Amino acid sequence: MPKKLLNKSDLKPLPRGFKRMLTKKTYKLPALTLVMMMLALGFSLSDADVVAYAAQNDYAVTTTTSQVQATQSPRWHEQNGVWYLKNEQGTGNTVKSWFQDLDSSWYLLAPGDGHMYAGLIHDTLTDRWYFCQTEHDGWYGRMAHTDGLYTVNGQQVYITFTQEHLGYFGAITSGLESLRATGVVTQDVAGLPTESASAGTPEKKQPQNTESTNGTLSEYDKQFDVNHDGKLDERELINKDFLENHDLNIGQGSGLRDWQ
Repeated sequence: MPKKLLNKSDLKPLPRGFKRMLTKKTYKLPALTLVMMMLALGFSLSDADVVAYAAQNDYAVTTTTSQVQATQSPRWHEQNGVWYLKNEQGTGNTVKSWFQDLDSSWYLLAPGDGHMYAGLIHDTLTDRWYFCQTEHDGWYGRMAHTDGLYTVNGQQVYITFTQEHLGYFGAITSGLESLRATGVVTQDVAGLPTESASAGTPEKKQPQNTESTNGTLSEYDKQFDVNHDGKLDERELINKDFLENHDLNIGQGSGLRDWQ
């Protein structure tokens, strides 16, 4: 019995914030039921081979259904093709911040109006480069950090990134010139944000200084002293606060942005 399964190509695009899952289910039709269906479709009892086969075998029918699952915060909203993220209070947009979404992806929000960056980002203070994906394939705007091939303006580019959590996780280590050759939009940022927020959680507060009374760091705090100057500067304090509040183990390669 001919049957057409549902393919991804048959499905309409989903709004931002959802991904599609195709679920297959198999049903077995009893022989008598199948015979009655075949007769209703125009088969005659003279079709001996067909009816005999149906009478002796249960027939398995596989169907494919489409399901959708939210992967991004409902706080996202779009205006004239530009994406913004409402702040936790709903009084405006989240600005000058990184944002970790429900699927653990990271997005960069601009100062001022808080628009979401997409394209090649140049931190002019450190001269490091980052890539926020540009294809509208469900990952638009996501900060890329996994080594591999990326499609940019219809061209495939192999890019590698810093994997160590040294304060610049995700910075491009190779493939920059090939990426720029695609004509990708490039934007200069005078220092990446040190604030971060996560879906369903308030924006991060500035942590307090944790130096001991004698001016030296405790053994615990020394693991956050990235530049080994004997004190925790603003970025190191933010990194400590982030790791503690997200229950992460420092240096274990979680793949999450670690804010120095």
